[in-house]
Amino acid sequence: MLVFDIDMGHKSAADGNESLAKLSADGRAGQIPSTYIETTPNGGLHMFFTYPKNIKLTSRADLFSKSGEKTGLDYTALGVPVFPSIRENGMYQPLKGHKITKLSPAPQWLLTEIQRVNHPNPNLGSAAYTGKRWSGRLLDEMVAGTGNGNRNDFLTRIAGKLFFTGADPVTVYNLLFTTNDSYLDSPLPEAEVNKIFKSVLKAEERRRAVG
Repeated sequence: MLVFDIDMGHKSAADGNESLAKLSADGRAGQIPSTYIETTPNGGLHMFFTYPKNIKLTSRADLFSKSGEKTGLDYTALGVPVFPSIRENGMYQPLKGHKITKLSPAPQWLLTEIQRVNHPNPNLGSAAYTGKRWSGRLLDEMVAGTGNGNRNDFLTRIAGKLFFTGADPVTVYNLLFTTNDSYLDSPLPEAEVNKIFKSVLKAEERRRAVG
């Protein structure tokens, strides 16, 4: 199962509905088949689809972005909260008449875009991927993100690895929030990410003092 996430009301101010309308007008997005849909507490939409088992999917924010702009169109195959889950600003609600047992296959135009961002330049050849270093694997791990069940542990692990690279605390702080905001299906609250950062920073300061 994958979820096509049309964001509305996020702090990035990206309007997923507007982005999708422009893509449709440009011929880059087609029709959306009838499937199970939920409204999110922020006023966005989660559209649930099946997808071929031979395709490996994780998650990605801002699909169809050309120059790094926020599109408000994300996807995840790692799981999302569903009705009757509640967040601080509301509850996930199914659209009337929709049942989660009735899912349509993901439209091909969406799968094509997901595969494009997962493999952005297949013509580079294998030489571009040989000798991947530890830092490269860390970046891949950050972009892959994680599901809702272990977000705190995931961000704690990422922060620790970033400090291990020798990066300055301000760099770790910024990259931690980038990971949280861009690559987690449901980002943690700012206060929670700050708490994680401060905890790992204290541990790192103790480690460096001993070293």
